[in-house]
Amino acid sequence: MHRLLSTVLYLFLSSALFLSFSYDTRAATITVTTASDVLATDGLCSLREAITRANTDPVGLIVLGECILGSGDDLIVFDPSLNGVPIELSIPGIGDDDNLTGDLDIFSNIMIMGNGVDNTVIDANSIERVFQIIGSTPMVSMSQLTITGGLLVDTIGAGISNGGTLLLDNVSIHTNVVLGTTSSAIGGGIFNSGTVAIIESTIDNNTADRGSGIFSNNTLEIFQSTVSNNIGRTGVGIMNFGGLGIFNSTISNNAATGNTGGIDNSTGGIMVITNSTIVENGAQGILSSAPGDLTISNSIVANNSGLNCSGSGANIVSQGNNLDSDGSCGFVQAGDISNTDPMIGPLADNGGPTHSHALLSGSPAVDAGNNATCENEGQRATLRPQDGDDNGAAVCDMAALEMLLSELITQGPTSSDGGGGCSMASVNNSSTAFPLYLLIPALILFRRLRRKQK
Repeated sequence: MHRLLSTVLYLFLSSALFLSFSYDTRAATITVTTASDVLATDGLCSLREAITRANTDPVGLIVLGECILGSGDDLIVFDPSLNGVPIELSIPGIGDDDNLTGDLDIFSNIMIMGNGVDNTVIDANSIERVFQIIGSTPMVSMSQLTITGGLLVDTIGAGISNGGTLLLDNVSIHTNVVLGTTSSAIGGGIFNSGTVAIIESTIDNNTADRGSGIFSNNTLEIFQSTVSNNIGRTGVGIMNFGGLGIFNSTISNNAATGNTGGIDNSTGGIMVITNSTIVENGAQGILSSAPGDLTISNSIVANNSGLNCSGSGANIVSQGNNLDSDGSCGFVQAGDISNTDPMIGPLADNGGPTHSHALLSGSPAVDAGNNATCENEGQRATLRPQDGDDNGAAVCDMAALEMLLSELITQGPTSSDGGGGCSMASVNNSSTAFPLYLLIPALILFRRLRRKQK
């Protein structure tokens, strides 16, 4: 495996092993029954009250409300009657870390499971950020929900500020804004100083000076996700100072007023990109600064408005089977294609939970990957490899998406082609006996084991 992935895997398994000796099996399932942001004795359980109950487990800060007491690694779910009703934060206050005002503060192990990105929308309503995960010890999972409406000035992380371990699975983080130009005007969608794994999620239309989509100075892994349409000065899609892995994902259409629209792998950053599509970003696609370390395989870096790849003293190492459209990436290894139009469609719904770029018929990226190093499935969970050029040999594509022959013939990718889309399981809001501190590492490990070890 890559050095980065080996290190991260070791840390996750070590933490799971340590915590397994002290697990409390009495975890509670707390159901949110009102969209109002209240701390009140009103016969209902608000999301703020539910998080406070889970944080205090069950002693500590006393709050009003009718949520059941937390116990252990709690699960927070949402009553179906709230489907489609935004949960808007409405208690103003900045700087409170006890979850009484402003953003929603988490400082214990919690799973928050929504009813779908369109059904469960958590909106900060521009009063502060949406979520803050405080300290390095919490292990938090969020799934099937939308995080939006965060607004800060010269303060980190308008959508989520994470210091712990966070899993985002099928989450939409959009339209969060950090105003200002200071060194703290970072992380419009996500600011990470801990560990984050992002799976089948969309980070879209967020704004900050740097790292508008994601700003990370620790460990970040992105699987089958899209970072798009974010707006800022530089490092707009992702700004990385830590360990970053991007797999089967799309970084696209991020708009920069300065250096880099796609990914800024800054000083000290270590980065691995496999089977991903980094295209149509404003300014440069990838900036890798010394002594940055970036390896890339089976990927497209093309059609960015500036250079596709750049950086003083950059260390961009091709592991083969990559394509760029301007010759700037130094792709000269076996299977690399340089200074060539990838022939891709626009960012669109091509099946699966996230938007992506389809390869068009005749694209040089079709069946141009390396089966020995490709991921086992594409961004929308289509199995690799497919025979996209109808020559009788199944070879993976060099892109986030794995195209089916039927799509290339009809020129119209769909989500009902017998393998192009993900079959999304229905949300089950019943409690689970599987502990959170094992669930998060297990989900990430499961994703990795589905890929071939590099």
